[in-house]
Amino acid sequence: MTGFLKVDTDALDRLADQIRRAAAEARTVGLDPEPLRSSIHALRAPDLVQATSAFVEAWGPFLAGLVMDAGRLADAIALVSRSYRDAEQDAESVSSRGLPR
Repeated sequence: MTGFLKVDTDALDRLADQIRRAAAEARTVGLDPEPLRSSIHALRAPDLVQATSAFVEAWGPFLAGLVMDAGRLADAIALVSRSYRDAEQDAESVSSRGLPR
């Protein structure tokens, strides 16, 4: 957590990373849903197989847009984190030198 601004930039960085990982996983399923279908079929649960197939068919086309939005969100969060770090460094610099008179 930064000193003057009280912002946990490490938490922001972790959040951006988690969003990127989730987007990568969604991208994988969207590009090739067959491994997901195969894994679900292996469970031998007909209701789950049917629900998964319906989900992939209905939402598959929207995953690409969701992945792009998630990437932009992660980039924005990372930018906020860097901005807070830069502002913190500036504040510490001014504090250590004192204000000009």
